[in-house]
Amino acid sequence: MINPNKLAFTGEKDALIFFDAAAGDAVALRVSAPIEARFTDDHGREIARGLSCTFEKAGVYRALLAGDGGGRRTIEIEHGAGTLPFLMPGTGIVWDHGQLYPLLLAAEGDHTVYMMNNPAFGRAVCCVKGAPSDERVRLSDKNGALAADWYPKLGRQWFWESAEVRSKERWLRLDLQTGGRDTRVTLTHSGALLLSAPGRPMKTGVLTLAAEDETGERVDARFEMWIGDERVYMEDVLRDEEARAVLPVGAYRLRVTRGVRCEPFETEVCVTDGGETAVRARLHERLVLPRGWALGELHCHSSFEDATLFPTETMRAARANGLNFCFQTDKDVEKLLEYGVNMCDLPGEFVGIPGQEIMCHELHMNVLGVDRTIDNPEADDLNAVNHDIEAKIARWLNEIHAMQARRVTTFMLNHPWHRPETMRRGQPYFRSWWVADVFREFHIVENFDYERWFDRLNRGRRLYGAWTGDGHDSAAMYPGREGVCVYVGDALSEESVIRAVDAGRFVSLRYPGVFIDMTAAGARVGETAKSAETATVTLSGCGTVEALELIADGKIVETRGDFALETGKMRRETFDIPENATWIVARVRMQDTGWDEKRYSFTPLMCAGYDAFTDPIFLATENC
Repeated sequence: MINPNKLAFTGEKDALIFFDAAAGDAVALRVSAPIEARFTDDHGREIARGLSCTFEKAGVYRALLAGDGGGRRTIEIEHGAGTLPFLMPGTGIVWDHGQLYPLLLAAEGDHTVYMMNNPAFGRAVCCVKGAPSDERVRLSDKNGALAADWYPKLGRQWFWESAEVRSKERWLRLDLQTGGRDTRVTLTHSGALLLSAPGRPMKTGVLTLAAEDETGERVDARFEMWIGDERVYMEDVLRDEEARAVLPVGAYRLRVTRGVRCEPFETEVCVTDGGETAVRARLHERLVLPRGWALGELHCHSSFEDATLFPTETMRAARANGLNFCFQTDKDVEKLLEYGVNMCDLPGEFVGIPGQEIMCHELHMNVLGVDRTIDNPEADDLNAVNHDIEAKIARWLNEIHAMQARRVTTFMLNHPWHRPETMRRGQPYFRSWWVADVFREFHIVENFDYERWFDRLNRGRRLYGAWTGDGHDSAAMYPGREGVCVYVGDALSEESVIRAVDAGRFVSLRYPGVFIDMTAAGARVGETAKSAETATVTLSGCGTVEALELIADGKIVETRGDFALETGKMRRETFDIPENATWIVARVRMQDTGWDEKRYSFTPLMCAGYDAFTDPIFLATENC
């Protein structure tokens, strides 16, 4: 039989098609252009080369398609009646989904596929990118009843549709009208997407997932299953859960991480038919923060704006990746507040905080800590020029000030890019440095280039700088991968975090993680030091420091490097401050971090080759 679901293969990298096959069945791939392929068993042992294979025994098999950059091919699958072809699409959708995820449902024709549901986990999320509207995507149970409602994304259908799955049935039917677009389906808390109706049980087993620290105490962590270079499953598991991953039989490479906090843990696991295997990963701490510091994210999104996942998944991702706080900065604040962002809160350890990103052609800005939506219809059309933009910004600031009268709130300017490199990326509305120049109430800026930040500091502006992930998919780019450490003292709360951010008491860091702090004459970052002659820079992490720089008034005063950091130990370096300097910043670059700027950063210029930096300490003499 010819499967009606055609696939599109971009050829960007290797990809996998799976078969739960009956003994004696055969499969053949019909491709629109030549491609190299080979078939393996569930442990990766090669059993055939080419585009066809006959399975001597019943089992789960894999067809590996070789990515050669040769351009798009269409693939049809011919298989026996006893064989179930399926994909393991994993979790994650990005802007150019064909680059990271090269195997898609083809634009030719419409599709009916079947989603594996995991009732043991209690919830699931399905995301679709490529369908022209939510009206052309239908998820239903075996009786034809709707199993999910799709949440629209600002009316921009070049994004994606997301749905929380209501049904507890094992298999759900997904009907897609593609509208002539290649389509990606991604599943959260699920392992397989069948291309044929599941007429019999699949061969699956269970992995129970848990992580612990060096003392044996349970910790939050992210679990990823890999086959080769393809991530086929992901789960963010919290410490008080017994997560049960239902997966097709076979061998996987398990990777367990906790963001910048811990060294990754890797091992091989084997899922057996009907079996259950307990996985308990021991994670070793890599980044130790000094007392009073909290790690977090100032800017990320959920399905209540234009992201793939709902706040539950975003906050789970934040905790699993070692954060102490996470701001959910969406457009639909009323929906966000109704849904809640505190479902993963842990007193003294983690807090989820609601926020709003105000957007228009001329600027993006975040309000951190909100209790209602600030009216922002301009977000629905980011190409529309606002000739009255200064009046609109003034109105937004007035509304923020009114909110500040009843709660602790602050605000910041987002990604103020106007360089030619960014313009070529098709983002002409990120030209908002002028906002901070005209409206001097802005004192926090995220994801900028150092040159323009330093220029404004030299002109007397007290501008605090932050890195954020600005994540639109907490699976593809977890909250805090580019984030901040905030000094909150002994009390972690929504209020303490916002007050510290507002005062500039924070530093920025990115994966794989090195902490940097600076003091001068008793002053912390964000504060003013009087008659300071030296600055003390504190580092924590592991690895080799390539360059530690002290910058005064925009110029590098001194560089030190080629020394190692030891896990759990603080290293302090003292620098002389030039006479008559008005501000100082410290930044650090590590050796061999493995950071992939293209893959993980939405604003690739912002990191500028460094791994962490401090906010300024402003300097004054006794007479000032």
